[in-house]
Amino acid sequence: GGGDEYFIFNGGGYVSTANEMAITFGMSTQDTSNFSYVSTAQIPFNCRLVSVRSFSQSSGGSTDIRAYKPTSIAAPISDFTALGTVNIASHTASTPHLATFDSAIYDYAAGENIGITFDSTTNLNGLIVTILLKKV
Repeated sequence: GGGDEYFIFNGGGYVSTANEMAITFGMSTQDTSNFSYVSTAQIPFNCRLVSVRSFSQSSGGSTDIRAYKPTSIAAPISDFTALGTVNIASHTASTPHLATFDSAIYDYAAGENIGITFDSTTNLNGLIVTILLKKV
C-alpha cells in the first residue's frame, strides 16, 4: 500500500526482552534475535526507507530503531552492520512514535532485504510498526 511513489510494510510482535530484536512482517508474533523469513521483507523495486512509525502496549524507555540489509536468512542480527540508528528517547505506551531515516544511506535495490530492529531499555510488549518507503 501507499500509492504510486510510496509503499508500506507493516510488522510488529510481542517484544518480551530489552535486547535488540528484529520485528516480524507476517506470520509470527515472536520476537527474534535472528533475521529470518518472517523478520525480513524483500524490496520489490529501488526505494528509500523514509520512516518507521511505532506504537506499543507498554513503555520501552530509550529505544534504538535500526535499519539493516540482511544478506542471508536465519542469521543472527550480530552478523550484520546497521545502516543507521534513530533513537526514541522515551518510547512510551499508547503513544505513536516516528523515527525518520530518509537519506541515501537507506536506499535499497530491488531484491534486497530490509530488516528493522528495536533495542529498548525495557520490554515493548504489543509492538505495532509501519515502515514507509518511497521509490527512488
